[in-house]
Amino acid sequence: MNPYIGHDTQLYGVEEHRLVGGKGDGMRLFEVNNGKGLMLTVSPDTRMDVM
Repeated sequence: MNPYIGHDTQLYGVEEHRLVGGKGDGMRLFEVNNGKGLMLTVSPDTRMDVM
C-alpha cells in the first residue's frame, strides 16, 4: 500500500451498476476509471458497447 494515498480506489477502479425499470431493466453497467483521466462506461449486456 502506498503511504501517500488512503485507498487504491482513489487511483483506479471499476463500479458495477444495474438498471431498474424500462427497456434496460436488469442491464449491467461498469464505470471504469484508470487513474490517468480515462473514465468510461461499459455495458457487457449489449455486446460490450462503450458509452
